[in-house]
Amino acid sequence: MAKVKSKTSKKVIGLVKEYESGILSTDNTLLFCKACGKTINHEKKYFVYQYMQMTKHKSATEKMKTESKQACLLSTFVADSSSKSQFPTDLCMAFIDVGIPLWILENKSLRGGVLEKYTKQHIPNETIDPVGRFVANVVIGTLEADQPSKEYLLTSEVLEKSNSSTIAQLFTSSLAALWPEGIRYENVLLFVTDAAPYMKKAADALKLLFPNMLHLTCLAHGLHRIAEHIRCLFPDVDRLISNVKKLFLKASSRVQLFKEMAPEIPLPPQPYL
Repeated sequence: MAKVKSKTSKKVIGLVKEYESGILSTDNTLLFCKACGKTINHEKKYFVYQYMQMTKHKSATEKMKTESKQACLLSTFVADSSSKSQFPTDLCMAFIDVGIPLWILENKSLRGGVLEKYTKQHIPNETIDPVGRFVANVVIGTLEADQPSKEYLLTSEVLEKSNSSTIAQLFTSSLAALWPEGIRYENVLLFVTDAAPYMKKAADALKLLFPNMLHLTCLAHGLHRIAEHIRCLFPDVDRLISNVKKLFLKASSRVQLFKEMAPEIPLPPQPYL
């Protein structure tokens, strides 16, 4: 068995050297395409050649090369960013600490009338994609034994569609940009996503390449699903909260009347529905 394994290792290593070493990689057993995020059948050399000539593979290769060039500019970008004002970050952290949602910054009186006028700083806002694109963000971090890890946004890309294949391809191409000399498969320990079925399917496929990886679903998404289920179990309470929100949200006269009739009672908190 050792001789067979040695023969296989030499074969796949030879294929990596023969073709583009920046695109193909191997763990001495499997032949892996970094651009497509797939394993390649290497039983015959012709199978590999045929795969390399596929239009889809060539397109993914060009995309990966572009991303690698962008990754080379990452250190410059970080250096430039560190010299910029910390005001947007400090403002966001202050809002988070006191529990103020970021959409409050969209208020024209607060944004333009006070903050921009007196601070002369760019004011961040909570943005959404107006055209309904599939945007995926890859956030990485290290696992520390004695302190919380620091996270970094590695890449943010627009996907043609959101499914297990595109997620797996994005994950592997992002790691290829992080480790241009070769993906360190054993160093990937956690894959944290929401609980969507296509994310679970992507994780199952990636576990074949990353032997030490565990798939964890985000706790916030799990709590949100539980809260939504509880909300469905109590429709009367749900309608009560919704009606209170309608009465007070954009009716200053009702708010004033409530204060006059019950001056000792604070206004009901704004629900997050």
